[in-house]
Amino acid sequence: MVQKHAAVVAGAVSACRREFHAHRVRGIHKLDAPRAKFKHPMDQRSGSRRPAILLTVNQWWSWPARLAQALVHHGCDVDLLCPAGHPAESIPGVRIVLRYDSGATERRLRYALSAREHDLVIPCGDLPWLQLQRIGQRDARHAGLVRRSLGAEAARDILVSRCATLELARELGIRVPRSKLARSEADLRDWPEPPTAPCVLKADYSNGGAGVAITHGFEASLAAWRRLRAKPRLARALAQRYLSRVPLALWGRAQLGGQNVPVTLQDFVHGDPANALFYCREGQVLGSIAVIAASTAGATGPATIVRPYDDADMIEAGRALIQRLGLSGFVGLDFMIEDVTRLPYLIEVNPRCTPIGHIALPLTGSLAGRVAADLGASPPATPWPAATQASIALIGGLRPDQDPPADAHLDLPDDPALAHTLTLPPRPQRSRLHRMFKTFLRL
Repeated sequence: MVQKHAAVVAGAVSACRREFHAHRVRGIHKLDAPRAKFKHPMDQRSGSRRPAILLTVNQWWSWPARLAQALVHHGCDVDLLCPAGHPAESIPGVRIVLRYDSGATERRLRYALSAREHDLVIPCGDLPWLQLQRIGQRDARHAGLVRRSLGAEAARDILVSRCATLELARELGIRVPRSKLARSEADLRDWPEPPTAPCVLKADYSNGGAGVAITHGFEASLAAWRRLRAKPRLARALAQRYLSRVPLALWGRAQLGGQNVPVTLQDFVHGDPANALFYCREGQVLGSIAVIAASTAGATGPATIVRPYDDADMIEAGRALIQRLGLSGFVGLDFMIEDVTRLPYLIEVNPRCTPIGHIALPLTGSLAGRVAADLGASPPATPWPAATQASIALIGGLRPDQDPPADAHLDLPDDPALAHTLTLPPRPQRSRLHRMFKTFLRL
């Protein structure tokens, strides 16, 4: 009798394991389900259309949550593919939340793309953009959606290389600093610069200032070049994936194969960082916003406080590049405004959304609103709050204990509980294991 019961239990356990494995293969999890239906005021109007947009999020930035909130406000259905517990999950009106599997990120993205018929995919990061491009190349079912979301496939090989992008900009007559691809130590030694003049080294496949070094002299440049070009160690990628909970850390490392990371050497431009973000379709710009940084997170980090900035050269540079490459979706251009001449120098192109995509200005509105209007959404009953102050304190640079400037527009939702959630440190950094690991590194 005991043996019979044991056999029954063993059979049941085996069946459960097979069923669980089948669910994992299909990418279906109990947590992945449509959210409770959000009663948007537009739903009550006849003839309204709610475009479906998928946001793919890899990093623990807060601004994708604000972008999702702005898109919902303007009449879009927003779905998320993100790490479990990301702040964007707390936005009211997000319809479907899908979480990355550990390791099977491409399969997860395919499942998210197939969850329903999306009008647009917005990658919130460089690696999500690259992964979406790879899916479009390899899977004919999603090629059309990827093309509508990102533009011409031929532009990918240029955009993945910082040096190639700047070289194209130079050919179009756009003002760029002197730059070259540093393939060897000889390229650094031949760089014609005074011994004390700073130069900039930038690694491909990096964002947020993490792959940038400002150096003085050959020895410092050589040390930075060796560090930036080295393929990320497996231990570091594992720590990013399982301690920092960055889903695409291992996937990004695998894309390099056995190669080193390309590094671009660039003249340093003394001035103020500025950024222009564009929304475009098939090479035509449909909307833009430009800001200049009043405060940044370190010498190479992202802007924390910005001011609206009107510069025709910046906008024209974006139009020329977008038209030449046939891009669609969001495209961000980073500039340096030179101290003496106040002329903008293009230093980087990001073919994705940036932290100002949801910011509304009094005269132009927000790019999130342009996206919704382009996709056929009905206008919202109430306007998205505009930044009327002289400066804007971006949500990514705010902390719960930080007081923003008195004249700054605070980029926070009206709901105090939601605002507190979005200003907390990233969830992985609040875990005990992450704090223990950081303490170990300091020993």
